[in-house]
Amino acid sequence: MGPSRGIVFCALVARHIAFCLAAEEAVYAVVPKLTANTFFDDVRKGCEAEAARQPNATCRFVGPQELDAEEQARIIDALVEEGISGLAVSVIDVNITSRAINRAAEAGIPVVTFDSDAPDSQRFAHIGTNNFELGHSFAWLLSTLGQRDGGGNYAVISSEAPNLDHRIAGFRYKLEETFESQWKEIGPPTDCRDNGDVALEQMYELASDPEVDAIISVGGWPMWIEPATRWKDFVDSNRHVLLFVADAAPVQIDLINQGYGDALVGQKPFDIGELIIQTLAGHNEDELAPAGEEFIWTGERIFLKPDSGIDDGASAAFDGRSIITSQVLVVANVIVFFVVACWV
Repeated sequence: MGPSRGIVFCALVARHIAFCLAAEEAVYAVVPKLTANTFFDDVRKGCEAEAARQPNATCRFVGPQELDAEEQARIIDALVEEGISGLAVSVIDVNITSRAINRAAEAGIPVVTFDSDAPDSQRFAHIGTNNFELGHSFAWLLSTLGQRDGGGNYAVISSEAPNLDHRIAGFRYKLEETFESQWKEIGPPTDCRDNGDVALEQMYELASDPEVDAIISVGGWPMWIEPATRWKDFVDSNRHVLLFVADAAPVQIDLINQGYGDALVGQKPFDIGELIIQTLAGHNEDELAPAGEEFIWTGERIFLKPDSGIDDGASAAFDGRSIITSQVLVVANVIVFFVVACWV
């Protein structure tokens, strides 16, 4: 065999080997409601971290720039055409997104939902927070921290999505049926379209109403905007209003630790990202979901401001939820600093 033929032969063999290796790579696509979102960015980090631990696995994070169900469906269809090993979707619109999920499943791609579900679609599992129970946490906080004032009126900041509707439903149910609260809702929930600037504007508008004594934001939008001084300015000018916000991004925990807000009901987005890869990889190995479960819940955490007045006994009495005060966070930070300093 001459040199030129040898080179060609080697090139063909190398190409064949590369093709085989590429064919074995598992590409798991994660499609959030929108990409410019602090919560979904943490899901991405968890997904990428777990994919790095899996053999030949890649997490591909792609989604709409704005809250657009039709665009989300187009992205899902394009991923199916490209060929992926598994798909995870946070549902914007149950009807529109479900049809795209079904097309993917019918093409032989295993699909899970996360954060926001489409239970009647052909997804095989849902991963994330039990949103109805997350609403229970808001009800407990309002009833506990608001009882000193003997009740009042509250308003809700929201956006259009099934998971957020479930949070509000759980909140209303627990508030009325269990706590028999004296708190009453003023007007329907707002729609901020998952936009932090819009959410903060709505917070200002609601806080200016003398009838509003508390505001519940079922997403972290108003606390995610930059700079953080915008949220601080809002809180400083509206100390007469109780403020409860969902999610617990680092910036939110830092703000609550400084007393800017009354409490957070935090999800675990990094854990969700990890579980997406684990569940889809398990499906490819004929394990439909961990322990055969259709719903894989990740739990929640409640963060309180320093002077909340809630003691350990009161917090422990609420369904065993993980409740964290700023004092605990300070101790944890000191321990981490000490360990790092000794290691260095």
